[in-house]
Amino acid sequence: MNTILDLNKKLFDTFDGLESGQIDVAKAKAITGISNAIINNAKLALQLATAFKSKEIAIGIVGKENIKQIENREIYDKKLEFAISCGYNNVAEAIGEMGKFEFEQKFKQT
Repeated sequence: MNTILDLNKKLFDTFDGLESGQIDVAKAKAITGISNAIINNAKLALQLATAFKSKEIAIGIVGKENIKQIENREIYDKKLEFAISCGYNNVAEAIGEMGKFEFEQKFKQT
């Protein structure tokens, strides 16, 4: 288990095992407790990665294959903030009113 996604799979496997009776409650609680510690550590590491803009730390947390999704989400979040600051409810509404080209041009200026 090397990434949060691996941990997520392990937790769902634990849940399935608990439902099917293959894992007892005590073991499930132990796995959940350890998982919570790992998640809290990952949150801290991700906060540090964000603060220092360290892609290497972020890759270590979520895995290289998932970093692009996070980067795309960060760009979308910035575009959403921009759209709201322009008086729109969301990015789609802003692009619909302004047009994609104008929206992108104004966004780049921020």
